Amino acid sequence: MSAIEVQRMTNTEIMLPEHLRIAAGREAARKVAKGAARVGWIAAGHVCVALGVIGAMLPLMPTTVFILCAAACYARGSQRFYNKLLAHRIFGPIVRDWQERRGMSAGAKRWAVVAIVITISASILALDNLTLRIVLALVALLLIGGVLRLPTVAARADVAGEARGGAGP
Repeated sequence: MSAIEVQRMTNTEIMLPEHLRIAAGREAARKVAKGAARVGWIAAGHVCVALGVIGAMLPLMPTTVFILCAAACYARGSQRFYNKLLAHRIFGPIVRDWQERRGMSAGAKRWAVVAIVITISASILALDNLTLRIVLALVALLLIGGVLRLPTVAARADVAGEARGGAGP
């Protein structure tokens, strides 16, 4: 099946696991915006996904927040993009865990904390200014505290990446 055929699939035709089809069905009941509003929601969703991808690589830039915002934008602008985000092997579990259980898996939390520690430590080692080093250390502590404060949900056995703890930050 070509990429064009996949893009043309409707909600009922898309090949998703059962729990995703249920979520997609609930979201389909919402009214999707029309015209310029629809284009605006889709554009905002694309920007949020781009920022989430960048956030996965840069310190101090969140991934989860932007991916959740992208899901909200796509739910209002495009059921097709919303379904694609839910079906994504890395970002889908983040959205589903938040929507269904309002939390992060222990693996995703571990990944986030390790990413924060590595990236901020590298920044601290690269700086000569003691004040900036202290500020970065405090920011790291705040970020780690924020991640650890989120509710921890059980890992999904049906999602291979998350079962390995690789759901991303």
